[in-house]
Amino acid sequence: MKPFALALLFAATTTAAYAEAECPVELTAVSPAAQAHLQLTSPVQSEGGIELSFRNQSGKEIRSMEVGAELKVKRNVYDLDAATVKLDLTVSGTGVVDPANNLMRSLPVDAALFGVGTVTLEEVTFADGSVWTPAGRVACSVRGNGTQRIEMK
Repeated sequence: MKPFALALLFAATTTAAYAEAECPVELTAVSPAAQAHLQLTSPVQSEGGIELSFRNQSGKEIRSMEVGAELKVKRNVYDLDAATVKLDLTVSGTGVVDPANNLMRSLPVDAALFGVGTVTLEEVTFADGSVWTPAGRVACSVRGNGTQRIEMK
């Protein structure tokens, strides 16, 4: 094998392994979990939150994950536009280590959820006590898929 081809093969294999190591958890999807309900005669109420799908690519058991979520909320039924709020949420751990398994967690949100923007992985604590945080310009995130229908009860 020629030296140039060997160097190119080495670069391709190390880049793929490094990319997986940058984000120990692949966030695969996020969406509103249940319909938002706003009532005309009472304070804003919420029945649900967000559904987060992810894969554990680390090879280690996860104790917990911290994610930052940009959510669209309506403060009352008369709002024409949804306001963007940023929340820090905690995801419970999982004993699943196989990266082929797609896992899902429901995260409660105490707001009249209208839509999901971006959810970003901020910290992962593993069962062995080690902690991962993004370094440099590493961004492990997923964009939300859709908005919620607002209905009056």
